[in-house]
Amino acid sequence: MQRWLRVFVWGLAFATAACGNAALVSSLKILTFNVWSAEGTTAGRNKLREIMQTSGADVIGVQELDNSAGVSIAAAMGFHYYQQSGGDIQVISRFPITAAASGNLGVQIELSPGQNIWLFNAHLAAYPYQPYDLRDGVLPMNEASVIAAANSARGGGTTSYLSSMASAIASGTPVFFTGDFNEPSHLDWTVEAAAATARPYDLKVEYPTSKRIVDAGMTDSFRSVFPDEVANPGYTWTPGYPYPTLDSNEVHDRIDVIYHRGRGVTATAAATIGPADGNPNTDIAVAGYNADHRAVVATYSLTVAGDFDANGVINVADWAILRANQHANLSGLSADDAWRLGDLNGDFRNDFADFAQFKMMFEGVNGSGSFAAMLAVPEPISTFGAFLALAFLVASPKRQIFCAETRSWTPPRQRN
Repeated sequence: MQRWLRVFVWGLAFATAACGNAALVSSLKILTFNVWSAEGTTAGRNKLREIMQTSGADVIGVQELDNSAGVSIAAAMGFHYYQQSGGDIQVISRFPITAAASGNLGVQIELSPGQNIWLFNAHLAAYPYQPYDLRDGVLPMNEASVIAAANSARGGGTTSYLSSMASAIASGTPVFFTGDFNEPSHLDWTVEAAAATARPYDLKVEYPTSKRIVDAGMTDSFRSVFPDEVANPGYTWTPGYPYPTLDSNEVHDRIDVIYHRGRGVTATAAATIGPADGNPNTDIAVAGYNADHRAVVATYSLTVAGDFDANGVINVADWAILRANQHANLSGLSADDAWRLGDLNGDFRNDFADFAQFKMMFEGVNGSGSFAAMLAVPEPISTFGAFLALAFLVASPKRQIFCAETRSWTPPRQRN
């Protein structure tokens, strides 16, 4: 290898390493976890932290966690923390939390400069719980009656969340929805599942909460990885309250779910986390597990906005795509096709707002001043020209690699 080329490769590696957490995030793990009352002691909080860390999650939607315990756990992990509502739902994140959604129902999280996601987190009404009412004869074995009861219990809460996340969904930004939904999924209560269980109260039910979320364009991450509801029921309710305390007539079901939607988001893996008791519904076992729900962790691959040619980097080829389509009206295209032509903010145009976002992402990944350096190189950019641009970036006395600042975000004071 020629000496200048070795220097180029070394310089590229140096610039990439120097940016640290400013690099584009292409893989993300999200956890949903209802902890119930497990945080009441130091040992209990330490175990919850162990469970979260065992999952490897980058972002965690938590339910039923005391606020002071949440602050303590997040601090011990070195993560950011956000309290959504009074002592009930929280977000713990490796990445900075930068904004809150309407109604305090979700947060925006910055993975890298210009690369954001939304995380909505829910704990819907626990009662009345339709599987119990079917078991106890309170509800008839009639799908319409079950749907009506579920709508009465959780319909309003579901509407609030779908309204809060509507603009994020429409933009094409990656959106994740975690929660203890306290309702089974319509993807699980199928004819096939009812026939496969020994429970006399099983029947086909298109449970409305999950149906409305999926109809809004979101995907059940666990079910997308494990589409066979009979072979992989994935029960999260319940390993015990806490394990091993359990009623003999308990109705086990999957009520803890992660949904996803967004341009370039694909669920690549999913797993449940629970006690080390050999239960087939537990994929990842943790000794001393102390929560009354199994947690669920999902892994996602992300094709990042700004990487228009989806090759894993933001470079001069992506700039060429953006520039070639500037000021174009893309309203006749799908959201995905418009994005591929430079529409970063989902308004079906490629205009100055998209340029500004692209420039911020380009410099966040490639270093401060890299965008100007790229423009200074004649197109098509040569290998030697790329080396000169990189040399400018690395050698300039004013060069400063732009890396994502780790910071906490404090929401504005809410009026009572």
